[in-house]
Amino acid sequence: VASHLASINWSAENLSCCNNGCVTCTMAACTSTPGGLAGQSTVYTGFGDTTIDDFTVTTNARVGVLANTTEIFDDFTVTSTTVTNLTGTGNLTRVGGNLTINSNASLNNISALNSLEEVAGNISLQSNAALTSVSGFSALTTIGGNFHVQSNGALSSFAGLSALATIGGYFYLYNNNALSSIGALTSLTDVGGYLYLYNNNVLNTLNGLSALETIGGHFTLYSVSGLSDISALTSLRSVGGYLYFYNNDNLTSLTGLSALETVGGYLRLYENSALTNVDALSNLESINGYLEIRYSAALTDLSGLTSTLGASLTTVNGNLNVSNNAALSVCATTALRDALAGNGWNRTFSNASNVACGGTCNGPVCE
Repeated sequence: VASHLASINWSAENLSCCNNGCVTCTMAACTSTPGGLAGQSTVYTGFGDTTIDDFTVTTNARVGVLANTTEIFDDFTVTSTTVTNLTGTGNLTRVGGNLTINSNASLNNISALNSLEEVAGNISLQSNAALTSVSGFSALTTIGGNFHVQSNGALSSFAGLSALATIGGYFYLYNNNALSSIGALTSLTDVGGYLYLYNNNVLNTLNGLSALETIGGHFTLYSVSGLSDISALTSLRSVGGYLYFYNNDNLTSLTGLSALETVGGYLRLYENSALTNVDALSNLESINGYLEIRYSAALTDLSGLTSTLGASLTTVNGNLNVSNNAALSVCATTALRDALAGNGWNRTFSNASNVACGGTCNGPVCE
C-alpha cells in the first residue's frame, strides 16, 4: 500500500512500519500468529515521497506509535513536551539521524530506550528538569556525532552508559549541577571531537574515563569547582587540539595524565589555584602551540615539563608564558626555558610576577 501511494506522489506520514505484525498474511488477513515485528519493515521512513524522515514526539500517545519500530531513518525529536517517559520505544535499536531530548519539564526517565544501540548523528539531552537517569542508554555503543548533555538539574549520574565505546564528534558536559559521577563511562575509548567539561560543580572525579585513549579535538576542564581528581585518565595518549584547564579550584595535581604524549594545539593551565605541580606531564613530548601556566597560586614545581630534570618535553611550537604564579620561583621558569632552548626552541619567553631570586639560579633552585 505504502509503495503504491508513494508512486502517485502521496506525501502524508507513512506508518506502515509500525503496525501489529504478523508471521503470515493472506491478502488483508493475518492467518498465523499476530503481533510483534514480523511481516513489516519496522523502519520508520517518514512522510510519503518527501525528504522528511524525522519522527517528532508531541504526546505519550505519539511515542506509542513506535512500539513495533526498530529504526528511525532520520531524526528522533522529543522537545518541549509534557511526556513523562518514552514507553513504547522498547524495540528501537537505531536512530539514523539525531536524537534530541530537550526542554521536557516532566520527563523523569528514558528507560524505555534500553534496546537502542546506535545513534548515527548527535544526541542532545538539554534542560530536562526532572530527568534523574540515563539508564535507558544501557545498550548504546556508538554515537556517530556529538553528545551534548546540558542543564539537566536532577541528573546525578551516567549509570546506564557502560556500553558506550565511541563518540564520533564532541562530548560537551555543561551545567548539570547534580551530576556527581560519570563512573559508568568505562567502555569509552575515543572522542572524535573535543571533550569539554564546564561548570558541573559537584563532579569531583573523572572516574569512568579510564579507557579513554584519544581526544580528537581540544580537552577543556572549565570551572569544575568540585573536581579534585583526574587520576582516571591513565590511558589518555593524545589530545588532537589544545589542552585548557581553567579555574578548577580543588585540582591539586594532574595525576592521571602520565600517558599523555602529544597535544595538537596549545597547553594552557590558568587560575587553577590549588595546583602544586605538573609532575604527571613527564611523558609529554610535544605541544603544537604555545605553553602558558599562569595564576596558579600554589604551584611550586615545573620539573614535569623540564627535560633537563628528566621530563620528555622537547617541542613547543609557540611562546612560553609562565607568569603570576605566587609560589613559583623564577628559577623554575628559566630552567624550563633553558631546557626547551637546548632542544631548539627560540620563541618569546615571559615569566613576570613569580617569586624573585635574591641570589643565583642553579637550575630550578635559587641559591
